Amino acid sequence: KINPYGSTLMAAGRMAVTRESVGLHHAYDLTTGGRVADFLATPDGEWLVVTPEGFFAASAKGANLVSVSNGLHAFAVDQAYQALYRPDLVQAKLAGDPDGLVAKAAAQLDLGRIMGSGPAPITRFSLPLQGSTASDPEIDVQIELQDEGGGIGRVEWRLNGMTVQVQPTREAVALDEENPIAHARMALDPGQNVVEVVAYNAAGLLASAPQQLTITWDGVASSEPPALHVLAVGVNDYADGRLQLKYAAADAQAFADAMKKAGTGLYSRVDVVTLLDADVTEAKLDAAFTALGERAKPQDVFLFFLAGHGKTVEGKYYFIPQDFRFDGDDPIRTHGINQDRWQEWAARVKAKKSVMIYDTCESGSITETRSVDAAMAQSAAVERLTRAMGRTILSASTDDAPALEGYQGHGVMTWVMLDAMGQGDANGNATIEVTELASSLDVKVPEISSAALGFRQVPQMSS
Repeated sequence: KINPYGSTLMAAGRMAVTRESVGLHHAYDLTTGGRVADFLATPDGEWLVVTPEGFFAASAKGANLVSVSNGLHAFAVDQAYQALYRPDLVQAKLAGDPDGLVAKAAAQLDLGRIMGSGPAPITRFSLPLQGSTASDPEIDVQIELQDEGGGIGRVEWRLNGMTVQVQPTREAVALDEENPIAHARMALDPGQNVVEVVAYNAAGLLASAPQQLTITWDGVASSEPPALHVLAVGVNDYADGRLQLKYAAADAQAFADAMKKAGTGLYSRVDVVTLLDADVTEAKLDAAFTALGERAKPQDVFLFFLAGHGKTVEGKYYFIPQDFRFDGDDPIRTHGINQDRWQEWAARVKAKKSVMIYDTCESGSITETRSVDAAMAQSAAVERLTRAMGRTILSASTDDAPALEGYQGHGVMTWVMLDAMGQGDANGNATIEVTELASSLDVKVPEISSAALGFRQVPQMSS
């Protein structure tokens, strides 16, 4: 243990413990004597494990235990969450990095490079006033941004934890030479609402410290009954024959049909859109989310289903569209649909009750290398995606072979979800709740995949 106000040299900056009663321990390589990781924990159960490269794993609030300083600028480790949250690399580092995964990742991006990208901007709410009461359910919120030298990049707006608007580049910010501003319009819930804003530096690597504004709306929720919006997407017939699948398109169609049947009579209307095979391109997905954003209202429910090829690259999730091509030095990052795009699309749909379902397989045809830590890397990617969206995600990524073999004409995850529509009501209230659906997946997917396919597929719910 060290004095809570002490510090230890770490990577390109200084790591300072910022909370009292923090226990700090170090792990060393007994062969080289080099430090492998630092472990921090507090009596209230928060913890953080961080490597010298800056990769970390943490509890819900653990990444706020440590601040990193670079000259006069300091930031919490949590502000680099989207770049450095890598439990898979922490595990690899503790195992001695036998496959060189940590070294390879650090060559692309580490704490030093993030610090070198410049500080995040400072944000300040200018409209409305903290603690005020709104007279209308929809309000305009405005912030002022101060460039601290790292430029101004993406701005993310959240309402009660859900991302409701993303301004992807500095061009989306109304610029004034002396007073850059950004604004968003959002629909409040009855009672107290928490608006949160985060702005990234121009490199998109370091986020500002989250700023929060509390505002109350004394109105009542809309009496208009909710509608159900479903967007089901699946690709079998990839342009590149090496990526062909058997069940993804059928899974998407079956999910859409099941939701239409289940929702009829329960919702005021059921709005189902399917994109299959050749229609699953970035342009058509963009158009579909735009159209849904125009139709869906805050009181509605939104279900998104995606089946096809996915790939986790350096801790980030990419979906492979139907027209994907193996060209260039880095085709997945160049032609895949990345997390930032999914975040932006989801934010267009204002339905406050929503579930995103990713039933995608990691293709061995895309890259030849596969790590034993792949499952943990996929899990971390889903956690990062969940945090970016602020929405519940159900996922169960699998390998090529099980995805191609399927189970009773479907992927295992899809089959279990369809089965849960009739068998998943554990509490007998005639409603399939998200937690019940997740419970069915948690029990049946590993069981069925292991027995039928010889491969234990493990689902994940991140909410």
